[in-house]
Amino acid sequence: MPNQFITRNPALVSASPALAFREKGARQFCGSITATPVRFSTLHILLPVTTFIPKVEIAYALKCLTKWRQQGIPWGDMAVVYAEGSQGHKMASQLRAAGIPHTWLASKQYKSTYNPGNEQVTVLTIHSSKGLEFPRVIMLGIGQLNDSEARQAKNARLLYVGMTRAQECLLITTSAKNAFSRKLLEVAQSV
Repeated sequence: MPNQFITRNPALVSASPALAFREKGARQFCGSITATPVRFSTLHILLPVTTFIPKVEIAYALKCLTKWRQQGIPWGDMAVVYAEGSQGHKMASQLRAAGIPHTWLASKQYKSTYNPGNEQVTVLTIHSSKGLEFPRVIMLGIGQLNDSEARQAKNARLLYVGMTRAQECLLITTSAKNAFSRKLLEVAQSV
């Protein structure tokens, strides 16, 4: 099954958005992937939903950050928000290994010294992202959100918080299927 995408403002991808996005997928954006484009107005949303391997999800996010930087996007305009702690640890480790400047807001100590003006990718939990905005946001691990009936409404609000951190571009990834990833894929296919 190919990766699926929702896109709002394909001009972020190429000069002739509809044709290039349809023909090349998001290759210019993050690498060799197949895309089903859906256009809205100002926010660009990509939703790959079929990796099912957490390590691949992290590697894909790293590739996107690198590609965005090559396109001239400052590191400070990028953030990675995640649903569970292990995702943040893995993402920060990969960023460190790749030599990408980043701030991982893993504890109150780091949060209290956070400077949004620093030229670094910000890595933080969805909870910690509340009140912050970034031009480009990658949201990792929506498949790890608990979708039980008791937690579904609370985690849907959390998902909303994470999604609304993006000002220009939001990339949502998952390495597991749950009600949230299935619903987002359904929306991508129906619009």
